[in-house]
Amino acid sequence: MPSLQINHQSSNKAKFETIEILRGLAALVVALFHLTDYGKDRYLEAIPLSLGLIPKYGWVAIAVFFVISGFVIPYSLWRKNFQLKSDWYSSLTKRIIRIYPAYLATILLVIGLFLVTLVTSKFQVNDPSITPLNIFLHLFFLNDLIPTAPAMSPVFWTLAIDLQYYLLIICLFPLINSSKLLYQLIVLAIAYGLPFLITDKSLVFSWLLLFNLGTIGFQFVSQKINLTQYILTTAITCLILYFDKGLLYMSVGFVSAVLIVFVRSPKISFFTFLGAISYSLYLVHCTIGFRVINIISRFGQGEPIKIMGVAIALIVSAIVAYLMYKYIEIPTQKYFTSLR
Repeated sequence: MPSLQINHQSSNKAKFETIEILRGLAALVVALFHLTDYGKDRYLEAIPLSLGLIPKYGWVAIAVFFVISGFVIPYSLWRKNFQLKSDWYSSLTKRIIRIYPAYLATILLVIGLFLVTLVTSKFQVNDPSITPLNIFLHLFFLNDLIPTAPAMSPVFWTLAIDLQYYLLIICLFPLINSSKLLYQLIVLAIAYGLPFLITDKSLVFSWLLLFNLGTIGFQFVSQKINLTQYILTTAITCLILYFDKGLLYMSVGFVSAVLIVFVRSPKISFFTFLGAISYSLYLVHCTIGFRVINIISRFGQGEPIKIMGVAIALIVSAIVAYLMYKYIEIPTQKYFTSLR
């Protein structure tokens, strides 16, 4: 079957609007999952309507982020005509610049709020131990590789996975960006084999099948594979993913991949905003939200108060995320862009 022809000039904007919507919704679901699961004791059970599924299954939204990265990272390298020998350093530097300022700001926020707990009894949330070694490990995304190192935030581990994936894609991009069947089979063999050989969840290899759903979408959009190949490799990936990670991860990963490739979304202001602040929201919602809930819970433990606590925690987290996006993410990106 011939490759589906895509007008990149007309579809890029709509395609990335779809990605922004998915990214924003995933960040929102992850935030609600952590906030309703406050203290790991199912803090809020009586959530109205279908939102009650979030405390049980909200963790699976992380699959959306991995599929998005699996598509966006190779797509961005392809659009820039990435060459491994000449561009690897600059590309890696740009990636670190993209994720590091807000990440560093969140680490400083965690440390600052931890210091507050030393001088007041008003905040009794379970803060991690702030030690020089642990801070050092976090600064270099190494904390999850040390079993005894406590996480400063429950979400930081995925940043390390994402960075590992970027390093892997840089190395494999000549193969991924090729139309040669042999190279494509090598990439698939890596994606299908390593998750079963290296099962440590702190390493990217354990999550390669989810990333691969996005990568296959990139290969289709960039016309490295045709529609028949896309359907076949996606089906095989989903089947293996089912046995590796289960039905939920497989379903969310598949739906996310299909939406990214085939759905062209118009610009919707709310989702554009949510997508813009999604990274900062993802970073700060535990650090900020847990403390807000801790304060609200002092007024009672009834479900109405808990619902109000989660709502206020989410709103305050979103406000902090917006401020971080406006005053840290955007300025640092503009500054480093001006240096090139």
